[in-house]
Amino acid sequence: MKRIASLLFASLFSLGAFAEQRMTFHSASNGDVVYSVFNCKDIRLSGGKALVEAKDGSVMGDALNFQALDSLTFADPISSDKVQILYAGDTVEIINPYAGKGVEVKANGANVSIVSTTDKYITYYLKGTSMDGSLDVTPSAKFALYMDGLVLANMDGSAIRILEDYRANIILADCSKNALVASCDTINNAALWAKTQVVFCGEVDENGDEIVGGDNGTGHLGISTMAGHGIYSKDYVRVKTGEIVLTDVAGDGINTKDYFRLDGGSVSIEAKGDGIDCNDQIYINGGTLKVTSASNGVKALKCDSVIEIKGGDIDIAMSGNGARAIKNEFEDIIISDAKLKIVMTGSLLQESDGPTYVTGIKTEQFVRLMDGADVDITCGSKATACKGINATSGIQISGAKVIVEVDGLKDYEAESGGKVAGLKTDGNITISNSSVVIVAENLEESGVKAINCSNKDELTGVYEERVSR
Repeated sequence: MKRIASLLFASLFSLGAFAEQRMTFHSASNGDVVYSVFNCKDIRLSGGKALVEAKDGSVMGDALNFQALDSLTFADPISSDKVQILYAGDTVEIINPYAGKGVEVKANGANVSIVSTTDKYITYYLKGTSMDGSLDVTPSAKFALYMDGLVLANMDGSAIRILEDYRANIILADCSKNALVASCDTINNAALWAKTQVVFCGEVDENGDEIVGGDNGTGHLGISTMAGHGIYSKDYVRVKTGEIVLTDVAGDGINTKDYFRLDGGSVSIEAKGDGIDCNDQIYINGGTLKVTSASNGVKALKCDSVIEIKGGDIDIAMSGNGARAIKNEFEDIIISDAKLKIVMTGSLLQESDGPTYVTGIKTEQFVRLMDGADVDITCGSKATACKGINATSGIQISGAKVIVEVDGLKDYEAESGGKVAGLKTDGNITISNSSVVIVAENLEESGVKAINCSNKDELTGVYEERVSR
């Protein structure tokens, strides 16, 4: 028992030494209890119980009967059923427990190729650094890429490619720092390129169920490209956990042929192209999203279908001319129970087919700001003919807090239109149970309107117009 106590107290001061380990409390009477050391802050003894405290201060699991504990062990989390790919400069060490059993792993220098013919769910553990390496995966079933201190750069193409349509779970090991750098020669190439669904998550089994004591996937992944997108998928991209930071991306930050979904974690994007560009929907249910852009004519969030933001914290700052923060084509834009801040500081963009004006939210359909939406949009003084929200079919505001500030002037050279408006629609605006403030610095100027809609006269008293915040 004294030995167990010594281990318990020693672990308080040495968790950093086990930054890649699992901690197991053994008890013949109560069975084994496993914790990830990644998530453990300390271990306390209280009233004959051992309490494992998480980094957020909460107690992990149930208190353990100290008298019933037999031993405490630490073990490497890289279990024998994981394929290990360990990069070291121009070389790679490969540990493959499935050699001859349906998984072939080959290396040419630091360029690794995986071809799987098994239907077993395989986890590939990736670690180490190569400034001239890559990874190609040709799977035959769902699989996982477990990044734990991976730095991979490829100046001749993608850092990672997934070449068949089987879902890829990507686990960013807790407390780990990972990076992908690439220079791609085609517009649809990317640092992380996938033919399939890409899901950033914690450790799960082949059924998608969370592994008890497994990694939560809360690590960091930085992505940069000298050409091409940051992340590209021919299917969808979903983020459930992790910290993903895309900076100095030559193309779009994230580009998908299906949808993008953010449920948790954080995504930060600084790209020369669009922030997130999808052929289908954009769903944001939680987490944090930040998009920063200085490019002309780009969009922070862009898709052809519905944009639905039902939670989370979104921060968009764009200084390019003719930029739009949120834009879609054929469906509504719906925001509820989320905080959205948009700051646009660019001016109009003169193009061959006419000017493009800075706009916070733009759709041909409806914009619906619903229960719990907290929306703050600013279009600066350079934003000639800017629109805070421009929804062709209509704008519905119910149970929301909305502030829109438009400081620009009318485009007097426009053949038609060219007006400034906080809220603009060809249809009606409905407001109920909401706080709506429209700030138009130049309200006395011709062509500057706080609200431009079909039913303007019916809105008296349900919103406030100001010339300053």
